[in-house]
Amino acid sequence: SFMPNETGYGRGRILTSRLEDGGWPRPEYASFSTDFMNGDDVPFFHPDGKRLFFNSRRPDGNRDQGGSERIWVIDRTEDGWSSPRLIQGGPNIMGVHWQFSVAANGNIYIGSGDPGGFGGGDLYVSRFVDGAYLPPENLGSVINSPTAENSPFIAPDESYLIFTGMDRPDAMGGTDLYISFKTTEGSWTPPLNMGDPVNTSTNDMCPMMTGDGRFFFWNSRPQGNSDNYWMDAAFIQELKARALGEA
Repeated sequence: SFMPNETGYGRGRILTSRLEDGGWPRPEYASFSTDFMNGDDVPFFHPDGKRLFFNSRRPDGNRDQGGSERIWVIDRTEDGWSSPRLIQGGPNIMGVHWQFSVAANGNIYIGSGDPGGFGGGDLYVSRFVDGAYLPPENLGSVINSPTAENSPFIAPDESYLIFTGMDRPDAMGGTDLYISFKTTEGSWTPPLNMGDPVNTSTNDMCPMMTGDGRFFFWNSRPQGNSDNYWMDAAFIQELKARALGEA
């Protein structure tokens, strides 16, 4: 049988575990993630909890052989999850890489290394309008730099954006996490390095927040292994005050 790689990039399946009595039972494979070869990855709940988005290399229909990372979506039903369906157009007209994020209004934020950006990889938004996803828009030179940006997390109300930045001038390691806030005029503040204890001299990446905004999760390697960490998200308000000149 095919098994995922123990280290590095590989194909895999999505697992699920439900919090019970203050602990997490052993994860089980999700019902909609049935084949290691599909390369299912980075599941992301819509803030209302009624839809789940994920990346997959699976084929779509008899003529589509799959093979590239694309965003799929499923709906929560009374009987579990609906059948996965490929998002048509929108973020999938670009080469989507790895983690993406969905705002409450349905807008999808992605990272892509497609030509035409500001550097090795840029962040984009595909707006959800009248039930359809529009072509992705580059988030601009305030967010994107000559080096690479990827794995965005957007706040449900789009008031802030956290992302992985590579080799920026103020970097603490190879990749660091940065945060930018939306001003009252609708522009983005210059990204702030999220600093200690989030960023280290190693690679820090893959930001995620709980739906209620209380806890922050990310991936880091201070012990040599690529592990997941979490902490209280109250420090986000301190970063917001700094970014908006209120500190």
